[in-house]
This record gives sequence, C-alpha cells and structure tokens, in this order.
Amino acid sequence: MLYVQLFLDDYRYILSTANVVEIVPGVRLTPLPNVPSYVSGLCNYRGSSVPVIDLCELFLNRPCNKKLSTRIIFVNTKSVGREDKIVGFLVERATETLKIEEGSFVDSGIHNHEMPFIGSVVADAQGLVTRIMPDEIFKQIDSDLLFGAA
Repeated sequence: MLYVQLFLDDYRYILSTANVVEIVPGVRLTPLPNVPSYVSGLCNYRGSSVPVIDLCELFLNRPCNKKLSTRIIFVNTKSVGREDKIVGFLVERATETLKIEEGSFVDSGIHNHEMPFIGSVVADAQGLVTRIMPDEIFKQIDSDLLFGAA
C-alpha cells in the first residue's frame, strides 16, 4: 500500500493514500473565532469551504511551521452515520511517499487513549515510522464542529 510520509518535529508519520484526495502547498487560511486551537481555519478547495486541522497542534500542541514543505493533505472522511466530507490536514514536510506491505506493521506497544489515532509502526532504513489513522482522529476531536450534529 502507498503512504504519504510527513514529519511533525523530527518524528516521521505516514498516512495511507487510500482516502487522500490531493496534497497541496500550504495556503492562507481564513481563521475562525472560538474554535479549538487544532482548527487552523477554512480554505477554498475547488469551490467548497473545507476545514483544515493542524496536526502539529493536535499532536504537539504547537502550530505547524510555515515553510515551503508545509502541505495540506485533503482527505475524504468516512464517518459512521455522517455524509462523507473532505477535510484538510496541515502537516510539515509531506514531500515523499512510501510503499509498505500491510503485514509489515507491528504494534507500537503504547496505547494512548487520548491519541488513539496513532497506530502501529514499521521499521525501515531510517528508523521507525508511525501510521496515523485518520478515522480515529475524527472520533477523538469535536466532530460535531466539523460535520454538524448527526
């Protein structure tokens, strides 16, 4: 399976391309008042207003650095009982893909109930890389904020 590699600080993460719609350079976002800090704002994506979640803020409690390699990864969400919707993830250094066999992943040995979206790991020549589970992100954050009440 193909994964997008991204960095949060110096830590490598991967996100399956199965639900990725498009990856674009960081753009100016329209901020929203009175929302959780992990909501970077809204962007116009192909004529639609799309919320953007800052994964650095969600994972590290700091906003993503604004660099040339900062990207927005648009993913198609599949929420149970809700209509599919595109959401953006603001990330750092999402410039490569990795091909990894599903059977290569192993349990990390850490189960953080506050961050269940951090999944299994795989080792490669550069060290360990951690899989992000986007569906778990939407279970953990205030999904009513993004999707409206079910």
